[in-house]
Amino acid sequence: MNIDTSFLRTRVARRIVALFFMCALLPTSVLAVVAFGYVTSQLNAHGRERLEEIGRLTKDALLERLMSLQTNVGILASGIANGVPTGPSDTAMSARFVAASLHLDGRSPTAVLGNPRFFPQPEDAVRRQLHSGSTIVLSESSSDAMDRPGILMGRALDLADSEGGILWAEIDPEYLATGGEFLPRRTELCVFNAAKRPLYCSLPISEAILDRLNVEIASRPIGEADRGHFEWTYQGEQYAAWYQSVFLRAWSAPDWTIVISEPKAAVLAGRADFWKFFMRVVILALLVVMLASYVQIRKSMAPLVELQSGTRRIAQRDFDSPVQVASGDEFEDLANSFNEMAGTLRKQFSALTAINEIDRAVLAGLNIDTIIDTILSATQRVMACDGLSVSLAVPNGDGQWKLAAIAASSDEKVVRDIRISARAAEQFSANPTHLWLDGEEPKPSYADVSLFDAHGIRSFLALPIYMREQLAGVIALGYRTKPVFSDEDMVQARQLADQVAVALSNTRLIEELDALNVGALTALARTIDAKSHWTSGHSERVTKTSLLVAQQLGLTEKEMEIINRGGLLHDIGKIGIPQDIIDKPARLTAEERQVMQDHVTVGARILEPIAAYADVIPIVLRHHEKFAGGGYPDGLVGEEIDFYARVLAVGDVYDAVTSPRPYRSGMPTPEAIALIEHESGNHFDPTIVDAFLAVMKQSPLDVTEAVVPVYRPVDAAIRQVVQPR
Repeated sequence: MNIDTSFLRTRVARRIVALFFMCALLPTSVLAVVAFGYVTSQLNAHGRERLEEIGRLTKDALLERLMSLQTNVGILASGIANGVPTGPSDTAMSARFVAASLHLDGRSPTAVLGNPRFFPQPEDAVRRQLHSGSTIVLSESSSDAMDRPGILMGRALDLADSEGGILWAEIDPEYLATGGEFLPRRTELCVFNAAKRPLYCSLPISEAILDRLNVEIASRPIGEADRGHFEWTYQGEQYAAWYQSVFLRAWSAPDWTIVISEPKAAVLAGRADFWKFFMRVVILALLVVMLASYVQIRKSMAPLVELQSGTRRIAQRDFDSPVQVASGDEFEDLANSFNEMAGTLRKQFSALTAINEIDRAVLAGLNIDTIIDTILSATQRVMACDGLSVSLAVPNGDGQWKLAAIAASSDEKVVRDIRISARAAEQFSANPTHLWLDGEEPKPSYADVSLFDAHGIRSFLALPIYMREQLAGVIALGYRTKPVFSDEDMVQARQLADQVAVALSNTRLIEELDALNVGALTALARTIDAKSHWTSGHSERVTKTSLLVAQQLGLTEKEMEIINRGGLLHDIGKIGIPQDIIDKPARLTAEERQVMQDHVTVGARILEPIAAYADVIPIVLRHHEKFAGGGYPDGLVGEEIDFYARVLAVGDVYDAVTSPRPYRSGMPTPEAIALIEHESGNHFDPTIVDAFLAVMKQSPLDVTEAVVPVYRPVDAAIRQVVQPR
């Protein structure tokens, strides 16, 4: 079976799948952890209870076997006392006792059963207890080399030929611990004497169990140290253990300790079975979730993919392809809402496009006819109408307006000059947002168009355009029958008219700002030149001459604007020059000349903080540099000097030599022109000098006056008038 997973390409599908799995996995995982922990704790608790039960049974069985062994020792002692000793062939005795020996006072021990390993020498107190008829149990060894201490049961007996003796029987540890019976499967038993030496252990004894047993006993409160649980490890396997003291006061012996151990793996064996079963349930649940999520997600993703495609079409400005969803649920409702939104966006986008076109047309400074055509075209695309007229007030037209009108069903266009009547202006004052004209006679001039009458257009929506609270234009939408406009349609129409007003206002503002900027620069230049009547008008004259040269050179409008601003500001640094230096009638001293020369650097520093004048600073700083070198402030040569500064240098020197100064009179124009020509390639850029000469030849002044030829006296004049001031 082929499973379609293409829907997983969407992020929403992947998110829903992840959500399904989270909803299934998270509770299941939490339940698994809780259940696993609960099962583990229950198994541990049951394991402890089982160990305690086995321990109690083992203790009771051990005491019963000691009682039975006591009886067996009594029988053996009675037989010896009556002269009927039990020999090594006695099977019952040999199964319970490893060996037995008779100890008579003053005589060597006599083996009664087996081969005794050692011969205890009891203390006097033990002897008195024995001779008083008590049976005593000892656990000791005669040599440190013995692996385990022996378990001896002693009993005194009366003999006819002796004052008496003691029968010692060494008990088989395995019989004592188990009685020949098997412990439960995987259960281990260890018996320790009071010195914690092993009497019996079903496992090889390791230090681990003894260490843990001693630690556990030492850690328990007094009165509770006779029993308890602990864990220990043997050969990498962990064991759960229960220990319990065995009281042997009946045999005058210190307490023994029995330890019942069981591997933790055996205790928790049921946990693995539970886990296997639970994992099967989890896997089954996940499979069910996967199937359910697959069916549901596939059902939901088809509408979502269609909606996604619709949004992409919207992003590509395709507003005319509706989303098709027939799921009969909220997705279908969403698709219908999406299609309505697309229609609204289509209108809004058309309006924004139209507004943008109007802005560009107006801000590009096009003529009024082009601006009107742009408004006509843009408005017709946004607002459905049968006819349309746009009327704009002509700047400085003394009340004259320009009207252009078209009809939607015709390519015919009407253009004419109109005037807005006082009545129409009053109507707009009373209705500043819009005005409906429905069959009104006589019609106002902006709606009185024969083209409209020819197409049966009788109803108009007039949208006034205001600039600074003055009526500056009217957009009239014409209809054969008055339509029903929604609030959104009316807002869109008003928005279009307002944007035309904003665009026209921005254009006027830019023009005013340009005029203000030029006026401010001119005022600043006059302020600088007014510091001395000798320099009055200098900056403006230099600027005019430089602009004529720039025009001759074919510079762009932007480049000429740089020269215009640079010419007006080139001497701004002279603000800081003392008046007595500027008006001094004699030659300047070296110190005074340096102060005068510093005006270029001072001017550059004044303009430096103004980012808009960054392209003017090189003119201010370099206009006293000389093409062949030797100028100031840096003595640059040739094209190292800023081009605009080279242009301005010609006009600056020309005006300086033709204007009177306190230390000399002005040079006649022909001589000044000859001086400029003479300095071509030395003080000035030859290309710019050529352009300057061409300008001078075109001037009416130069037609009546001849240019003085260059000769020696001009050199003297150059040295006098081209002093760097």
